[in-house]
Amino acid sequence: MKLTFAVLAPIAFLAGTAQAAHAQEIEGRAETVHDAESEDFDGAALEEAMAGFGALFEVEPLTPEQEARLPLAKAVIAKMLPDGAMAEMMNSMFDGWMEPLMALDTGAKAVVADNLGLSTDDLALTDQQADEIAGLLDPQWRERKRIETDLFPAMMATIMTAIEPAMRQAMAEVYAIHLTDQELQDVSAFFDTESGASFARKSFTMGSDKRIMAASMQAMPAMMEPIANMEQQIKDATAALAPVREFSDLRAQERARIAELTGYSEEDLDYYTSDEWAAEAVADAAGAVAEAAEHAVEAVEEQMETAQ
Repeated sequence: MKLTFAVLAPIAFLAGTAQAAHAQEIEGRAETVHDAESEDFDGAALEEAMAGFGALFEVEPLTPEQEARLPLAKAVIAKMLPDGAMAEMMNSMFDGWMEPLMALDTGAKAVVADNLGLSTDDLALTDQQADEIAGLLDPQWRERKRIETDLFPAMMATIMTAIEPAMRQAMAEVYAIHLTDQELQDVSAFFDTESGASFARKSFTMGSDKRIMAASMQAMPAMMEPIANMEQQIKDATAALAPVREFSDLRAQERARIAELTGYSEEDLDYYTSDEWAAEAVADAAGAVAEAAEHAVEAVEEQMETAQ
């Protein structure tokens, strides 16, 4: 189902981007996830690759003082994120804005594109033509899409439920770090009131309200201008500094010294600092994680076929 992949693709992209920044450190793990000469999916390799990504975000252990606050922080988070809260949030998101997005992916033209391996932009079809072709490819495509749409929120809720314990632990640690004993006690006391309990339960769901999404979309043009100017601002701010030296620009003595210290030959270092290597590293990293995401999509589709 294309939407499922659309949901997973940004995750794959972000993971791939982070991996590219540390390509030499993690590339080997990612490449083992999917063997280019085999269609076999290596779940253990994926787990190892994900562990590598996790290593990029290692955190400092809690101090003894923070550890002492952790039980109270956990009690607060239990009120904010009770069992089923994330599934409830997912259901709210689906009802509010994900369902309309899914509707864009369930028309006849989308069915034709999906089954022919094309994008909808590649097809210059009228609605009548798209209906005819979709019917030829899949006579029951409407019923199939209805089943997929009905299954999707339940499957995503299952995923959210699986994430809950880790989220609860992480949030408790963050609260233990940033709030004092008195602040945690005050927050807990508020959550013990009727209004506080209602706020705690609804806070995640309110955060996914479609009004938030609409506001984000409306603010997008205002966000894009400073982002577009960011690179130039950085260049202007660092203009007085000496330019970064490329490996290829170094003197022979300097190149030899770096080769000696790193254990790489100068030829290898020339390659690893080239635009060609950077492009390959990004493509390989993003591709490996995207392959893993695609296998997850295939597993979801198998579930749907079983349900049908």
